[in-house]
Formats: sequence, C-alpha cells, structure tokens
Amino acid sequence: MTMTLGGRLQTRLVLLSSVGLLWTFAITALLPRPDTVSVRVAFQITLVSAIVTNILGFATELFYHALQQLRWEKDWPPLLGLLMGGVEIWPVWMMVQMVASPPAGAFTVFAAHFASTWFVVWLVALGPVGVIQPRWRFEGGGFGRRPGEALVPFVVLNGSMAITVTVLWALWP
Repeated sequence: MTMTLGGRLQTRLVLLSSVGLLWTFAITALLPRPDTVSVRVAFQITLVSAIVTNILGFATELFYHALQQLRWEKDWPPLLGLLMGGVEIWPVWMMVQMVASPPAGAFTVFAAHFASTWFVVWLVALGPVGVIQPRWRFEGGGFGRRPGEALVPFVVLNGSMAITVTVLWALWP
C-alpha cells in the first residue's frame, strides 16, 4: 500500500520528533561553525530549525501529496524523498532567520545540521521503521492504527517537543 497523507504526516512528525531530535542533540556541538557562532547559538539555530522543519513540513507534505496524485502509483521513489530536502532547506532557513536572528556565518551550522538530519531520518524511514513497525507501510505509513498502539507516537511527540521547548527556553537570551 502506498502511504496516505495522514500516514506521511504522522511519519514525518514521529521521525523528526524522535530520531531528528536525538540527532540534533548529539551532533550540534560537533557541527562546523565560524567563530561568530557559539555552541549556545548553534543549539538555538538547530533546535529552531527542527521545530520549523516540523511545522513547515505539514504544508510541504500537502504539496507533495498533490504532486503524487499525478503519478500512476501515487508514491515517490525513495531517492526523490531524499532530494526533497534540497527543496525544503530554503524556506526553513528563511523562517529560522525570522525567528532566531542568527549571526553572520550561521548558515554553515544550519546547512550541516539540516542536511545530516534529513539524511539520518531518511535512512531510518527506509530501514529501521520497517523492522520496529512491520505493518507501517501496509497501513499507509501511519503509527498506531490499532487500539493500544497510539500511545507510542503520543509519548514520543509530546515528550520530545516538551524537551525541545525546555532546552530552547533555557538557551534563549
């Protein structure tokens, strides 16, 4: 079965809020950054970009879904899903600039974070998700379609967003 719009939205939200957030915390201090960008500012940029990617992702998923309806199998090849990161990076960067007002040279931190997070989430969607949730693809890409399975996405989404907001609050000047 191809992924439904609801399944695509759930998958994006769950993977970016779990794998993406863990990756963000693990990699931010190690990202290449100019002298004008401190580790604190790097965390602000990467966490804001993680939230913005989730929010803007809903609009882009609607656009992608409309484009997919023009294809006969109503789905993307996996490589095209990876390349969509190149389309999303620019609107996300513009939103990050409006929200966080990053210093000069911060684009290198943002671009390295965005590209690496997109790649890691793409890899997890192609492999481990199918092992952890064997019926994920057959159920339209949704998590928790059966009674009792909705608890995991609920805990992941709410827990990770609470952690992100708390860390952002602590880092904001």
